[in-house]
Amino acid sequence: MGYYSEVALTMKTADVEDLMRRAKAECDTAFVFLENANMHTHGSEYTTLHWDCVKWNDTDLPYSY
Repeated sequence: MGYYSEVALTMKTADVEDLMRRAKAECDTAFVFLENANMHTHGSEYTTLHWDCVKWNDTDLPYSY
């Protein structure tokens, strides 16, 4: 069984750029995930990465209830 969540992450723009660069170099899956985010800038200092619908499974968690 899977679940869907709206996910948003706000970071300093420089950190987003570093995260994207590192993901591209080190992990294709992470890069594709980040690249598909809706990006919203807040001035020049902050950027929000937003996904409308991220699917995850309870088996993805490192623990269970």
